[in-house]
Amino acid sequence: MRPKMRVTVLAATAAVALAAVPTSIPASATTEEAGKPDHRKKVHATGKFEITKWVETPYMELPEGGELSTVSTLQIFRGGIEGDGGSESQKFTREDGTSRFTGLVRVNGRLGDRSGTFVLQVQGGYDGVARSRWFVIPGSGTGELKGLRGSGGHVSTHEAWPYVTYTLNYHFE
Repeated sequence: MRPKMRVTVLAATAAVALAAVPTSIPASATTEEAGKPDHRKKVHATGKFEITKWVETPYMELPEGGELSTVSTLQIFRGGIEGDGGSESQKFTREDGTSRFTGLVRVNGRLGDRSGTFVLQVQGGYDGVARSRWFVIPGSGTGELKGLRGSGGHVSTHEAWPYVTYTLNYHFE
């Protein structure tokens, strides 16, 4: 079911830059003694995810207007991330329909040629376009995604619903 216009699509713009890799070791360098690539090399992943489930539960109407709600979603990721995800967010919606949200997304699948799971912390809003920034929570990567670090975000318009464009700039420690 397509949500009303005032409902924020859990989506956002992004591209929050990662901290710079130390200049003493080029990102493309290999470690001669180990013969392994430097895992701090930044990779840029892009794609879309489809929101396959959206459940919004208001829990408080505010006396000065607006409401607080919990939003639960399921997503299917395609592109640089291949897999599925699920999120839980808290959202504040103003009387004019604009909103702010914060939450967590657990992603299960492949990132490049590695598989596992990781968790994103998301913060964003809706003002006619849903935008947010996200970052990988350090220590949340499992399997081949252990050591994953990165940031990015997503963006979506009401017309694009249920598809959301994302970006993730990442590296491994």
